[in-house]
Amino acid sequence: QKQIEAARLNLDELSEIAQQAYTDIREVIFNLRTRTPGHAEFINHLGEYLATYQACFGIRTTITAQEEAGAGISDDKADQIMYIIQEALTNIRKHSRADLVEVKLSIAGPNLLVEIVDNGIGFDPSEWGEDHSWRHLGLQIMWERAEAIGGKLEIDSLPGQGTRVRLTVPAAVMSL
Repeated sequence: QKQIEAARLNLDELSEIAQQAYTDIREVIFNLRTRTPGHAEFINHLGEYLATYQACFGIRTTITAQEEAGAGISDDKADQIMYIIQEALTNIRKHSRADLVEVKLSIAGPNLLVEIVDNGIGFDPSEWGEDHSWRHLGLQIMWERAEAIGGKLEIDSLPGQGTRVRLTVPAAVMSL
């Protein structure tokens, strides 16, 4: 009888692991898109992505964007910005227990500012250490993508107070 109960517990655990792997694979497939458009089309593309994300994962999403922010996203930076947003959303789904995510795009001086804010459980960034050496692979890739487009990535969080991912990138200059 004890062996049967232990086997049931193991099967329940395996079922949960398989379900999590299935969800992760669905999200990877969901994120494999054609090239992300830059400029004004970026905001529409992002809005559609967030609506689908909300429908798939049950986390309410909102987007706030200054009209000029779309113009600040060049085609060559659009994919990297989108990948950073997608990775932030993946981390929110996996770790934050949030039920609301706000994505904000604005122009701040010569820069495009992208913020992804959740109302989840947060965490203590001081546990990272000075060199961020224990960063998860996803966070490491986010930092690398930001640097590749001349940007800066910051993550602010406190236990019980959610997390804010802030990407600052030199805005594109559009000729008239």
